[in-house]
Amino acid sequence: MRAIAAGLVLLLSAGCFPNLAGDTHVETVKRLTSPSGKTDAVLEFVSGGATVGSGYVVLVGPVGFDTARDSNRDKYITGSFSRGKDPAVDIAWTNNTQLTVRCAEFRDLYLNQPSLTIGKETISVDWIKN
Repeated sequence: MRAIAAGLVLLLSAGCFPNLAGDTHVETVKRLTSPSGKTDAVLEFVSGGATVGSGYVVLVGPVGFDTARDSNRDKYITGSFSRGKDPAVDIAWTNNTQLTVRCAEFRDLYLNQPSLTIGKETISVDWIKN
């Protein structure tokens, strides 16, 4: 629970969630392992309820990392953006070290880290509008 709260602090700083009254719901939309098999990318949808904004968080970490319980969760967050739940939001690996995030519109995009080093690989993330 502490890891989720820490991740939401990042979203608050991005302006994605002006108010967290009510229960926050975090749903893993997609999880992909890189072609090298060393890194996982996770797309999460975060909702604070009917009266609070919602958005997505993209995390990159060592293969198998637990997004809900990992004490290093904050260092795995590459970016967040607000958007109503949208099935067109997607992540895909281009190669071992390149992740692509696709969305029709990135509202309030907050880039936490332009790249992350996981083990010996430096992962870069491209944010592409469909």
